[in-house]
Parts: sequence; structure tokens; C-alpha cells
Amino acid sequence: MRFPDMAIARIIPRAGVKRVAAIFGLYLVVSASAVGSAYLLKVWSVNQIYARFTDDAVLISITRVTEDSLSSIVDNVLRNEEVKRLMMSNSTDVSTKYVSYVLPAGYYALEIPMVHEDVVDRLHFLGASHDRRTCRLIITEAAGADRQAKGKEILLSAVRKVPILEAWVDLRSGEVTRVESLANQAGISRMPGPMF
Repeated sequence: MRFPDMAIARIIPRAGVKRVAAIFGLYLVVSASAVGSAYLLKVWSVNQIYARFTDDAVLISITRVTEDSLSSIVDNVLRNEEVKRLMMSNSTDVSTKYVSYVLPAGYYALEIPMVHEDVVDRLHFLGASHDRRTCRLIITEAAGADRQAKGKEILLSAVRKVPILEAWVDLRSGEVTRVESLANQAGISRMPGPMF
């Protein structure tokens, strides 16, 4: 008899109701441990990202960037009239929570809803249109997020993201150079929960 077999034989009775109860108890302990470990990993991941948290939004950067730079990008985008119009047409609820992403203009990630111009069948791709002087801000609604959630809680409670818009920002001038609605893009609306 090998060691693991001997250890299991001591813990789990050989037959009867006690065996079923012991196996069920072991199953519950292993399941609870797995779910608890997954939750701890999720919380740890949220604490490791480049992000800015506010009462109603989370802004995640795919690349390393300072919080001041993130704030500047968001402020420039939210001042744009087209962005204001798209935001107003998307949500009538003042308690709407948002998860937004900042990434280089030519970078594509399957998990983030965005306009895919020069990429078709790739999951993650740094396209030919990559320009370090331009970035994209992609704004999504954090669907299912708790109405009282603030900051990191928004990211932890959201169950999926509803795409709203994509804005391109010239980092030198701070100007918004392009704004596109993501509301009616095919396939984008089926995106899973927030990526981080």
C-alpha cells in the first residue's frame, strides 16, 4: 500500500453512510478552498494593475502610466462634445458605473471591446498603426455592478461590460482626434466581465 492510499484509508471509512459523509465533507472542503483561492487571486490581481479608481468609475491602463497621465487623458476625453453626447445617449441612470481602458492606439486585445481595423483573426496584436504618441480610451458600462460600489468594488462586482465608445487621444496636444460609438458593433456586446 502506498503512502497516499494509507492516508486516505485512515481518513475515509471503507463503506457505509460514514464513507459517503466523509467523501462529501472532503468535497466541500476542497471546493471551498478552490473558490476562496480564486477570490483571493482576483483581489490580488485588482491590487496589481495600473488603475485610477473613483466613486463611479475604474480606469485601467494596459501599459505602465502615472495616475496624473490617466487623469489628463480622461479629462480631455470627457470634455469632448461627441463623447458627452454618446455618454448621455447610453445611460439615463445616474448610478451607472464604468470600467474604462487606456491602451496604445495600435494595440488590440480580444477581451476589450474595440474597433478592429487592421487585425482580423488575432487575439492580441500590436498593429501597423501603432503610434506611441496616440492612445485610445475605451469606455464601457460595468453591467451588474453593485449600485453602492465605489472604486475597486466596481471592478470586483461587475459581471460583464457593455461597450459605449472609443476615443483616440493625441498625447502631445491632449486633443481627442477620433470618437466612435461601440454600441452597435457586431460581436462586441457579448464581452465577458471586466478584464484586469
